[in-house]
Amino acid sequence: MHFYSFNIGDYMSHTLHLSPMEDLAYRRCLDIYYLHEKPLPEDATEVARLIRMPEQKPEVVQVLEEFFTHEVGTGYVHKRTNEEITKSVSYTHLRAHETVLDVVCRLLLEKK
Repeated sequence: MHFYSFNIGDYMSHTLHLSPMEDLAYRRCLDIYYLHEKPLPEDATEVARLIRMPEQKPEVVQVLEEFFTHEVGTGYVHKRTNEEITKSVSYTHLRAHETVLDVVCRLLLEKK
């Protein structure tokens, strides 16, 4: 995914306690997760490298432990991100099978 919806209120209410480095790590983890549409690697060192924060590994580990679920054999999973990716795939699939009438209706609804 190269675009995802970002709810500022939800994000702020869950992350106000984070340090600036933890906040940056969390946002970058989400970006990588959305970009590749799959869980983060199991190895925290690899995650820190992927998000370009290898010197801040303790902050990365803190974020992974707080916001992600570690699943052996899968990696660090983020429930809400998985839900958003699933919705996006479903929407893309629906758009691929639209008829001309569906497109006109959708465009009229999106103008409101």
